[in-house]
Amino acid sequence: MAVEGERLRPTGLVISGFLILAVGAVCPPRFPGDPLQIPPVMAGLWLGAVILQAAAAEWPGLNLFSSAPALSMTAALLGGAAAVLAPWICLSSLFLRSLVGRSRRFFWVLQINLADAVPELLAVCAISRGAPVVGCLLYAPLAAAWSRWVLGRKGGWQMLMPYTAVAGAALLGGGLELAAFPWRLAPLLVVLAVLQQRQVSTPRAGWRRPLGKSSAQLALESLPATLAACRTQASVLDAVLQVLATVCPSRSRVIFLLQEGRLMPARYHSPLQERLAAYALLNQVEPVVEQAWLSQAVLPFPPLPGGARFFQGEPAGAALWIEQEGVLYVGREKGLREDELRALEWIAPRAGAALRVARSQENERLALEQYRREHERLEEELQRLQSLLDGTRQMASTLDLNTLGERLEGMLRASIAHDFGAIFTLDQGQLYLRRQWGAPILMPAALAVCQAVLSHQIPFLLEPGSRLEPLVPAQRGLVAAPMQLEQGTTGVLLVGTTRNQVYEREHQDLLWLIGCLAAISFSNASLHQEVLSTQDQLLHAGKLAAIGQLAAGVAHELNTPLGAIQLCLDGLSRQLRDAQTPSTQKKLERGKLATDQAREIVEKLLVYSRREDRATYEPVDLSLVVSQALELVQAQLKKDGVRVQVELGALPPVLAAPLELRQVLTNLLLNARDAALSPQSRSREITLRARFQDGWAWMQVLDHGPGVDPEIEKRIFEPFFTTKEVGRGTGLGLSISHRIAVKHGGSLEYQTLPEGGACFSLRLPVSAETK
Repeated sequence: MAVEGERLRPTGLVISGFLILAVGAVCPPRFPGDPLQIPPVMAGLWLGAVILQAAAAEWPGLNLFSSAPALSMTAALLGGAAAVLAPWICLSSLFLRSLVGRSRRFFWVLQINLADAVPELLAVCAISRGAPVVGCLLYAPLAAAWSRWVLGRKGGWQMLMPYTAVAGAALLGGGLELAAFPWRLAPLLVVLAVLQQRQVSTPRAGWRRPLGKSSAQLALESLPATLAACRTQASVLDAVLQVLATVCPSRSRVIFLLQEGRLMPARYHSPLQERLAAYALLNQVEPVVEQAWLSQAVLPFPPLPGGARFFQGEPAGAALWIEQEGVLYVGREKGLREDELRALEWIAPRAGAALRVARSQENERLALEQYRREHERLEEELQRLQSLLDGTRQMASTLDLNTLGERLEGMLRASIAHDFGAIFTLDQGQLYLRRQWGAPILMPAALAVCQAVLSHQIPFLLEPGSRLEPLVPAQRGLVAAPMQLEQGTTGVLLVGTTRNQVYEREHQDLLWLIGCLAAISFSNASLHQEVLSTQDQLLHAGKLAAIGQLAAGVAHELNTPLGAIQLCLDGLSRQLRDAQTPSTQKKLERGKLATDQAREIVEKLLVYSRREDRATYEPVDLSLVVSQALELVQAQLKKDGVRVQVELGALPPVLAAPLELRQVLTNLLLNARDAALSPQSRSREITLRARFQDGWAWMQVLDHGPGVDPEIEKRIFEPFFTTKEVGRGTGLGLSISHRIAVKHGGSLEYQTLPEGGACFSLRLPVSAETK
């Protein structure tokens, strides 16, 4: 039979067999009138039985199987002294197996040996009393029936197989007449050993569990290991329900756990699946379960406690208190056996301990997961703050507005995940797009968002479905924040996404912080630009002062020859008064006009040394100024092949000095002529336009030349700055013209045309006196 523990090694088995053999030889049992001697054949039989019994192998479904009983019955068949020693061979071999087993379950070993010893001793006694065939044939059914009764097995006919093999071997040994032919004992031992090994090494599929252990016992034995491997409460509950299905088959198996002060079904197997799922909504309890929880004990039923039952049709079962966790409920139609109730009592505390361990492990895993998420969040925050710090350093290291916009874009990309963004700045109440990246945005929608931010002075977090129009068609989220200073708002930052990304409050606050940092940087950059502009103005003022001193001397030197020329022209005109031809008279008038213009130019040089009085201005017809300027340059333009297209609208008079306005137009026309004659010019045509718009008089001169390089565009109105070759320009024309326009309360502006070329616009105010 199955005995737990280690077997002796082969050397130990041999030594044990020889010791028992020696004891039998020295102190043999004595019977009246029959002195006992041990022949060599008996010594071999005894030794073989001891070794085979000690080396008994497991027979699947039938515990241990040994061929030793065959040797005991063979000794009984030999008769004489051998028949007397046969029971001693049987008992000594069984005793040795008990020692070899080393089991801590003493009563189990005793039960197994009793199941083997009784049928074997009865068979040996029957053979010794002269009924060899009957004893051998009765051994098999007697051993099967006795084993089933002692061990409580429900084996079947397979239990007869090893015993039938043993009986057959005994008959074979008797038929060979071992007394006459003792040398045939060795082949018999070999046959028995091979038979035993073959039978044990080829078990059938249905004989996997050892004899004496039912499926319920196996399930109970494996439960601790199964519970120890569970990592969650759900797996513990599933394992307990699975064991309950084997140990105690029932109609309903439910595990109630304490949740928020109430027992709730956590896992169950029952025909009442739907009702158990709605247990909390039904507002009904099972009195058996409640009583077991309150009494903290095992509550088998019947009898049943009072109250309406939840589990109808289950008059018998048990409810067991699971310490600190809940109640284990088992319900069926018939009552529980004592062994089933003991099994349930054994399962309940272990299930409670496993649930507590699993809950503790789940809490640890939850805490670790929370720690991991918090760690990742802190790492993201740290990375975000590092990006803010780096971006702040980079923005603080530059005062250039374009570079500042690039670095602000980099900071936004590193801090907030987005697909498009824009930077708007506020200048004199007007919003200007400073920088935009990512998907193209709709300007009306962007301006509407910026106006909402500026009006409320707070950041906005917009999701799909907002009343504001999206900036891009596939917009999924948008964050907008003002660029604020103590003095006010300087702009708006916008970032948005087209992916399924949710912007939260932290993104809104972060963008607001970046907006405040950007406002400081842009304010510093703007102040720096103002300082540079002031420095340029001071430098320009210094240049003008130097030019004024130079102009005063030049004007004094030129006025003398110009006066002489003027006197000569007047005298010549008087001398030729009667003899003048129309051609001569026209030339003299043109000379006088040129002399007056030269004198006027000299007067303009004095602009840099003294301030003109606006009160000397008079209403001027701009059409007349245009025609006079064209008359002065017409000959030169015609000589160079340059055409002038004049577009004059209705112009009211302006309060101005006519000679100064004519000088401005003359300078602009001559510069346009030079541009039209350049190799890069597309056409030798100049356009002169004049119109009245919004209270201003506009005069524009357009050409199709190469235009002005953007790098030097800011310097074209500086005195003595020119791009012409040496000897072809002094750099005073645009400077004086700009000074005249400003003195008249207007402006002179330059613009590069989209199709190429330059456009100079003279803007003059139209006062109420001239309207």
